[in-house]
Amino acid sequence: MTALVTLGAIEMYRTTNATAAGYRATMYELIGIVEKVDDDLDALRVAGTSPMQSELLTDVLVQTRMAENDLEKLPVGSEEDKNAMNFLNRTSEACEMMLAKLNRGEKLSERDIKLIERLYEMNHQTRETLDELAATVEDKDIMNWMKGVENRITDALERIENAVMPPEKKQPPKTDGENGVMPLPSAKKKEREGIPSSQAEELCKNYFADYNIESVVYAGETLADGLKAYNFEMKNGEGTRLFAQISQADGALIEFDFYQECHEHIIDIETARGLAESFLVKLGYENMIPVRVDEEDTNVDFKFVYSMDGCTYYPDSVTVKVCEERGVVVGLDASDFLKNHTQRGELQTKITMEQAKNKLSDKLTVEASRLVLFEHDDREYTAYEFFCSYGGEFYFVYTDAMNGNELFIVNAKDD
Repeated sequence: MTALVTLGAIEMYRTTNATAAGYRATMYELIGIVEKVDDDLDALRVAGTSPMQSELLTDVLVQTRMAENDLEKLPVGSEEDKNAMNFLNRTSEACEMMLAKLNRGEKLSERDIKLIERLYEMNHQTRETLDELAATVEDKDIMNWMKGVENRITDALERIENAVMPPEKKQPPKTDGENGVMPLPSAKKKEREGIPSSQAEELCKNYFADYNIESVVYAGETLADGLKAYNFEMKNGEGTRLFAQISQADGALIEFDFYQECHEHIIDIETARGLAESFLVKLGYENMIPVRVDEEDTNVDFKFVYSMDGCTYYPDSVTVKVCEERGVVVGLDASDFLKNHTQRGELQTKITMEQAKNKLSDKLTVEASRLVLFEHDDREYTAYEFFCSYGGEFYFVYTDAMNGNELFIVNAKDD
């Protein structure tokens, strides 16, 4: 029994020491990130052009996201510890706010510049405290921190808290609504529906696993055609830029542009369509059929729509762009599909396709027809689509499947 107890104690000792070593490594990594943020904020204070400000803000944002991931690995348990370190959340939120402003073509205001100065002061004091901690911390301090016992680490966190927490935040909140001036965003991390940006980044890497991507930079949040999205800037091994937007709701790829030059016609349209279809399958799209193709120079755009049980759903559309020189998908816009696709149930009709066809002009020759869900004047209609010819021209005619009235007529060359 004694031998078993001794072996168990030794194993526990080894496990505890291994855990402490892991925490130490994470702490050093965190300190390195804070140093990088400090350097970027220092440069940001004097940056005078929007491109440089945007580049530095993006780098700070990426670094603070990495720091947040490190914090999740550390035994930050008490409210004081969390208050001391949430300056990272506040910094990242401030960067998102200013990046959004620059992306809209606006300039940083005097208040933004003062905010950058304050962020720098907070981070610089934090850096000095953490540098001092790194030079003096011992394993026993980490052990005591794991147990919740005061030590060098808790002392350092208290000093950080005093440096980064405004005085009014350390007092009970007033009930008259006058909580003092606080130019920073809320210290609490905003609650977001859906997935975090870190998960979106992993999904982004997976979507473009075949694109030789060497760098991925998180570039804040935005609205992509009404959808909340995370932005990512990427570059491949050739230095070509790729910009993508990932849905905050479920991680779907909303749209992307691959800024790769395309000069020659090497593959034909059928081959390009196969590449587009394969890309959609990889993204998880099923039952998508091509309904339109537009060739411009050496790029070709395919519009795919959802089709099920004999009906084509035009609102549920995805556009895919393929480079005919390199044979690679270089663009996608799935915003319409992501906004509109839902389980609609069985579509209702009151007249048959033949009855609707009989209501068409005698001048038209019907070449093809199908049942569709069609959007017109901000309403969805169950309609019959007729592809017709007349006088050397081709037309799409959409008739209401409830009464046969014509809803919309378009010349095929204008579609």
